[in-house]
Amino acid sequence: MKRMLLVGLVAVLLAGCGDPRLDATTEATLQESTKKVAEKLSPEEKKQFAADLMLITLSKIDLVNKSADVMQQEIDSSMNGKTAAELHALANNIRVEREKKQKE
Repeated sequence: MKRMLLVGLVAVLLAGCGDPRLDATTEATLQESTKKVAEKLSPEEKKQFAADLMLITLSKIDLVNKSADVMQQEIDSSMNGKTAAELHALANNIRVEREKKQKE
């Protein structure tokens, strides 16, 4: 029990360091943390952040092979704990992969 408390305390302390991160543990925490991340961005970065979130979300949608719950879990896990810069890098990777597929 003490170990779990210690791990939780360390996680809280680390979460306070650096750029704000998304918390996708619940829909409410995701919305709140999205606002906090966006607050630290310039207007241009906010537009890019919104586009990156949309791209990442849409990239996880597969209506034929996955249930809504599975898709939501994949979306949440791909965003959870990431900063705006990390999400941008993830979105860029998705863009590159899509370009590769289009060229094939």
